[in-house]
Amino acid sequence: MRALLGPRHAAGETAQAKYEYTISKAWGKVVANYEHLCPFRPVLWFHWELAADLLNGSEPGWRLTRLVWCGLATLMLLWLFAELRSATL
Repeated sequence: MRALLGPRHAAGETAQAKYEYTISKAWGKVVANYEHLCPFRPVLWFHWELAADLLNGSEPGWRLTRLVWCGLATLMLLWLFAELRSATL
């Protein structure tokens, strides 16, 4: 996981080159994972690569992003429970 946090691009590299690198790297992981385990987490690999590019190796940023996603997932689960409870009444 630590390898995803480090900067991987040259300082003067364009946004298009970063995008192409991220897509090709994520796609390579998807293909390798598919060959080994069948279809398995392609969206997860893409999100990790995108977060690593956006956060530029910032561990507090990485942790804050995970905390926000966990909070969002918790709220969605509570909303589902409320909808299921109201549907049974």
